[in-house]
Amino acid sequence: MKLDKIIDDSYIIQMNAERLIQTGLVEEDFKRIYKAKDTSFNRRMVTQLLLDQYEEAEKTYKMRLSLIASETTGDVFKSNAATLIMDYARGICFINPQKALCLMQKALEFFLCREQEHLRRIMLCKIDLIVLQSIVDEKFDRTLLRLLTENLLKRQYYSESFKSLLKYYACKIIESSKFLEKTGRIKNEKIGNILFDEANKEIYTYLLETGMTPTKREKFLYDNLMIYINSQSGNLQEALKCAEDVCEFISPAGESYRLIAEHNLNNIKNIKKISWCTINTLRNPDVFLLDCRFW
Repeated sequence: MKLDKIIDDSYIIQMNAERLIQTGLVEEDFKRIYKAKDTSFNRRMVTQLLLDQYEEAEKTYKMRLSLIASETTGDVFKSNAATLIMDYARGICFINPQKALCLMQKALEFFLCREQEHLRRIMLCKIDLIVLQSIVDEKFDRTLLRLLTENLLKRQYYSESFKSLLKYYACKIIESSKFLEKTGRIKNEKIGNILFDEANKEIYTYLLETGMTPTKREKFLYDNLMIYINSQSGNLQEALKCAEDVCEFISPAGESYRLIAEHNLNNIKNIKKISWCTINTLRNPDVFLLDCRFW
């Protein structure tokens, strides 16, 4: 399905849900239809962000937030608004990572008003905050990120724990690359190879033990990270295959996504460093650009 069709369908679902709500539904049906209405807004906003339609996404976000505020108060408002705020923060981190960080902190505050109800989302929100801290301040809480990854795995949230593991190594590899650059050792093969071997081993072991095969966004994140690891480990053909897969997967998305993927594919033989990529990141040919929308 084309992404613009998802937006069209979201309007249809919203209008039908609103019509049904006006008919005086019993409580069980009301909750189900209200959730469909809520999902239609969220899906529209996320798709608009994916297509780089930032002004339209902001309108959708503000409209939904306003509606929630008119329908609920107190902890009910916070509980209903938290996911919307979290998803909006994820989508705008490319154009405004500092604002995304502030919104993610607000989303976490809102989720915590009903901790047991939002346990999974709270863990994901904390993980996103750690990654945003890495993007904004070039530092991250390794210990907390490891703990959150393990907690997700214990609760059998396999997709989420796998993506969290990838985020851990993304942050760690970028931190190492920045350190080597600042100390004048742009490429230290010994340090790099130890870290890449560690990442490869743990990711491979995770997939083996869980029986998981990465698909869709899991594979997209995995391929992005493996482009850099393979290119720096001398496995150029594997890196090239991952880069081509990323370009194919992201082809329906907005230009900002495609340009990052094309940059990495076109410069795969020149890459020496790695950096989170935001709208203001310089597109140097020797730098692998890791899209900061790494969620």
